[in-house]
Amino acid sequence: MRDKPPHDPPPIVIAYQWAARITTLAIEMVVPGLAGVWIDGRLGTKVLFTLAGFAAGITFAIWQLIKIAGQTTDERPEHKGPTKRGKLGP
Repeated sequence: MRDKPPHDPPPIVIAYQWAARITTLAIEMVVPGLAGVWIDGRLGTKVLFTLAGFAAGITFAIWQLIKIAGQTTDERPEHKGPTKRGKLGP
């Protein structure tokens, strides 16, 4: 019996996965800055924690983006289908 080749997910699945990645990156950039605004308001500081929060958020998001860009096609979640042996694989 012949092994079936791994299937590719439908394009809409891939689109949703990329939309989720982009949304996550945007949230990772904004939430630390908003937390900094809240801390500045509570402590009465001007913009210390706001700038630190946005700097940390942007740094973390860029690190994640580099990590995503460095993945090979086979490592991406949308390409994790059945392997040649029929088992789900990495």
